[in-house]
Amino acid sequence: MNCMKTKLILLSLVAMFLMATNTHAQYAVCLQAEEVTIPEGSDWKKSSTIAGYGGNGYLEWWGGDKFGAPKLEKNILVYTFTIPADGDYSVFVRGRRDWNKCGCPDSAASDACNDIFVKIDNDVWIKTLIKGKFGEWAWDLNFEKIHKKVEKSKFTLTAGKHTLYIAGRSAGVQFDAIKIGLYTQDRPTGVPDCKENKTN
Repeated sequence: MNCMKTKLILLSLVAMFLMATNTHAQYAVCLQAEEVTIPEGSDWKKSSTIAGYGGNGYLEWWGGDKFGAPKLEKNILVYTFTIPADGDYSVFVRGRRDWNKCGCPDSAASDACNDIFVKIDNDVWIKTLIKGKFGEWAWDLNFEKIHKKVEKSKFTLTAGKHTLYIAGRSAGVQFDAIKIGLYTQDRPTGVPDCKENKTN
C-alpha cells in the first residue's frame, strides 16, 4: 500500500470519527431543493411565496396523489452528491405542507400531504414521510416501507459520488433543502444555507 493511499484511508477514518462522535457536526451533504434541473412539463414547480426558506426558493408538487412507483421521468428530480467515507447515512429533507395549497385540501388529515418517493443510485423507490405540522417548515425524513411502520431513513453508502432521486407522492408536499449525514447524527435544525455542498 503506497503512502498516498494510506493517507487517504486515514483521512476518511478521521472524518467518520468526527461525525460519529458529534451528532450536531457538519453534515456530509447539503443541497438546496431548487438547485436542480426541473424537466420540461414537470409537475414540480419552483416557488418563493412562503417565507422561511433557504437559498432562492423551494419546490412544490402539483401532480396530485401518485401512490404507485414513479414512472414519468419529467416528475423525477435528480441530485448528485459526494460522500466522504463509507458508512450508514440518513437523508433529511426540510419540507412543509399547507392546507388548500398545491392540491392539498383544507380537509386534509394530519398524516396527509407530506410524503415523497426517494431512492439513491440503483436502489428501489422508498415511500418517505416529512412529518411536521401544517403551515411550518420542518426537517425530517422517515421510511414507511410497511404501512404505519415509520423508521428513520438509512442508506449504506460508499465513499464517492452518488445520485439521489426524488419524486412526488402526495398532493401538496413542498420541500426546501436536503441534508445527508451519518445515521448517528440528529436531524438538522434551522434555515439551510448550503454552500459548496456543505453547511454547518
